[in-house]
Parts: sequence; C-alpha cells; structure tokens
Amino acid sequence: MKCSLFFKIGLFALATMIVAPIVSAAPVQINGPTVISIPGTYVLGQDISTTQGTAIKIQCSNVVLDGNGHTIDGVDANGSFGILVNSNSGLLSGVTIKNVRLNDWYDGLYFKGVNGGRIESVTATNNLRAGISLRCSNDNVITGCTATGNGQGFYVWSECSRNRIESCTISDNKEMGLWLASTGRTASGIVYDSTGNQVVGNNAIGNGRMGLYVDFSDGNILSNNKVTSNSAFGIFIDYSSRTRVESNTVSGGSEQAVYLYDADSTELIGNTVTGAADYGIWISSSSGNTIRSNTVSRNGKGGIVLNGEETIPTNNNSVTSNTVRDNGEIGIYLCRSSGNTVTNNHFSNPVNARYGGSCGPSVWSTERRSGTSITGGSTLGGNYWAHPAGTGFSETSSDGDRDGICDRPFMINSANSDPLPLAKTNASISAVPTSTLTPTPTVTPVGTIPTIPLPPEVSPSATPTPNSTPVLGGKGEPLTPLPGASGSPCDNDGDGRYEDVNGNGRSDFADVVLLFNNLDFVGGAYPGSTFDFNQNTRIDYGDVTVLYQRL
Repeated sequence: MKCSLFFKIGLFALATMIVAPIVSAAPVQINGPTVISIPGTYVLGQDISTTQGTAIKIQCSNVVLDGNGHTIDGVDANGSFGILVNSNSGLLSGVTIKNVRLNDWYDGLYFKGVNGGRIESVTATNNLRAGISLRCSNDNVITGCTATGNGQGFYVWSECSRNRIESCTISDNKEMGLWLASTGRTASGIVYDSTGNQVVGNNAIGNGRMGLYVDFSDGNILSNNKVTSNSAFGIFIDYSSRTRVESNTVSGGSEQAVYLYDADSTELIGNTVTGAADYGIWISSSSGNTIRSNTVSRNGKGGIVLNGEETIPTNNNSVTSNTVRDNGEIGIYLCRSSGNTVTNNHFSNPVNARYGGSCGPSVWSTERRSGTSITGGSTLGGNYWAHPAGTGFSETSSDGDRDGICDRPFMINSANSDPLPLAKTNASISAVPTSTLTPTPTVTPVGTIPTIPLPPEVSPSATPTPNSTPVLGGKGEPLTPLPGASGSPCDNDGDGRYEDVNGNGRSDFADVVLLFNNLDFVGGAYPGSTFDFNQNTRIDYGDVTVLYQRL
C-alpha cells in the first residue's frame, strides 16, 4: 500500500514525539504576592513582606513551590495566609511546598482540599491560628518542618485521613503542638472523618497545653515521638478510638504525661513515661485498652490510673509487662473499674496498688506457665511487688521450690488478690531500684551480674547443719554455715560484717549468690549487723548490691 508524503511526514513527527524526552519548563521566579494557576516549578527569589490577605495562592495541581530559604511575612491579620493551596472548583493533588519561612499570618501554610501533597522543610513562626493547617486533605506528607510560637503548631482537622507527619519540631506553641481532629460534634451527631494518620519521630516540646492532641478521630498512629515539658499534658487522646501510641518518650507537664478520655481500644505500647507532676498514664472512661511494655517512672503522684465515671466505667483493660516504679505515691490506681487484666508487671512504689470508688474484681495473675517474666524468671503468673526501700512483698517472701512464684498470694483488697506473685530471681539482681523517694541512697551495680550455677536448692525455712569444726569468722565470732555453704561465714577485715558468706576463705561472686538466695533465712538466723553491708539496720536486697560492688 502506497502512502502519501504528507502521511509519512505525519508518522515521523508522531514517532519523534513518542521517543523524544519531555523537557520540563524552567522554574518561574516569584518576587512578590502571586496567584499560581499553571502547573510547574516556582522559586522564591527574595523575602516577601505584605499586608495582603494571602501572599501566595496556589489554585492548580502539580505545582512545586521552593522558597529557597526566604521568608514570607504578614501582619497577624485574621483570615490571612502566607501560602494558601486551594481550588474553588475541586480537589488539588501533587502540590509540594518546601524551604520557606512563614511568619505572622493567621495560618502560615493552609492546605484545603489537597491530596497527595508534600510539605518539606517549612518553618512557621508566630502565626495566629496555626503554623501549618490541613483541612479536607488526604495522603499528604509533612516532613522536616518546624512550628514555633503559633496558636497551634500543626492543625490537622475535618476530613483529613492517611496523612503522615514525620521528623518535625513542634515547640513553644501557645496551645497544642499538634491538634489532630475530625469534624466532631454536629447537629446530627459526632462525625469521625479523620482516620489513619501517622505522627512519627517528631519533637513536641514546651507547648502551652498539650504536646500531641488527638480529638474525635479514629485509627491513628503516634510513634517514636519525643514529647517533653509541655505545660499540662504530653499526649492527650480525646473521644477517639483505636489509636496506637507506641515507643514514644513522654515527660514533664503539670497534669498527666499520657491522658485518655473516652478513648476505647487504644494501644499504649513500649512508651517511656516519666516526670509528670500528677500521674504518668491516666485512662478515664475508656475500655478495652492495651497498656503493654511501658516504663512509667518518677511521676509525682503515681504511675497508672484506670478511672471511670458513674455512667462511663473504665473496664476490661489489659495492663501487662510494664515497669511501674519510683513514682511518688501509687503504682496503679483503680476507681469504678472492673474486669481488667493486670499481669507480669514490675511494681516498685510506696503503695503499689490501690482501689477507690466502686470496683468489681480484676484478674491479677494468669495461670502458671513457662515463660520469661518481667524480672527475668522462667515462670509467668502474676506481678512483681517490690518497694523502693527493698521491702516489697516479692522481695521479702519466700519461694521454697525456686519456681519464680512466691509461696503465698499477695492480697490487694478484700475482692482482689494476686494468687501467683512473682518472686525475686537471680536475674533481678542486676535490676536495682534507683528511687529518689527514700532518704537512704540506693546504689546501682556497675555492669550486669553474670549467671553462674546456683548452689543446691534448699528451702529458706530449713535449719542449717553446723560443720563438725566451725570456722572462726575472722576477727568476729564463729557463725553457723548458710544452707549450701562449704564453711562458716568469715569477717575477713574485722569490721563486724561477714563478706565471705560461704566461708571459702575469699570474697567472690559465689558469696553474692548465696546471700541473695538466703535473704529470708539470714534475717532471722544471724545477728542484725552480720550481713548489713549497706548499714540500714536490716537485711535486704541493698546488702546484696553493696556486697557485689565490693568484689
């Protein structure tokens, strides 16, 4: 078939269009207030200072605006925006804003109706409502930004889902560092229309009320954030459900470090919660939550609260494998709360468990089974009940069969008990309390004590059989050998305390293990000063620690 010359030329031109690379247009420089309505790359050529209501307005998709490190400055007018990304005729997508400073606006940067955008290395300072605000915007990324001195640092609200806020600094804002919210209460009821957002690896520091605030929202993730020294609360989850709060460091504040209100099915996992003036974690009127593997320590009043209201109880929560220690008064407090499971926790507080109001029973032990406990033992059951002074139930109760479970239950109140409280184990020697709540300083061992074979098991209640030829205790008096020892204890340096516990002629690690395994026994079988190495007038775990440090 013959083709005309014009047809051949057309085919050649079409092929050329297909294989030729698409050359993007050169960036457009902006030097003043601008409306962008054509896709492309735009670069700020200088600082902009204006009294206009909006400095730069982007009305189309597929725009990159590079501030090139410049500042867009306003005059704190209500309803003004440094950069407004919004179309009056539909959603926008593929918009990137980066490397710009936005000061003294109502919102420094406002995404309204924008999907799949990116906000990168933006610094927003002293804006009236928010540094960066998103509304009706989904699947955006905010990364490496700084928001300081605004009303809210970031305000993500009403129909905002699957956005990711990462690696940002949100500090010294007047209200919240981050406020993440749905539409909330309407005339027809509560609307939860912001879901699946991720807040990851940010610093929320020194904000006026709260560091991170999640309000009327569902299914969000807050992880690996540092939330420090915010005025009232660190993380506040309010009227929201299915939030995952994981691996955050939360400290300081005049109220609670982590507070949940009407926030069912929340997961608090692997967080470090310290230094709040009130309680570390407060769960209010919320049920079905998981509080697992957190460290809650040195909070002013207490560690964890499960507190219900008269009409909205706090029930059926799981509190497992947490370390709750060195808090001012209480480890865990339950009020109008029932049906909870509280197991495998390490409590070491002046009062470890307290009830208030009307409460039904909760479960304080699982069935006895093999597994590594919170204290390193080989049996799972209940909780470890310690005390900052080393006088807690688990620290002083016997474990005759050495199975890691105390020989008697721990009574919490008339309706609640821990039938299988965890006993002190060899592994727990290296986990010495460092409480600031007792005037007697505690000494923490340097390094981790290695595991060595233990002497033959002997019941702490057994009566030792003296050697036929007792060994003199150095310059002290001869003593009867401890169970499992080869000889009588010796006071090698004549100070009245017997460092050579097993009587083998030297002080070594075997003495530490022997004393640890016989603490219950030696307290009543020998003179009080014999093994009182920390000189606090009693035989306790602190003596094991001091003996270990002397090696």
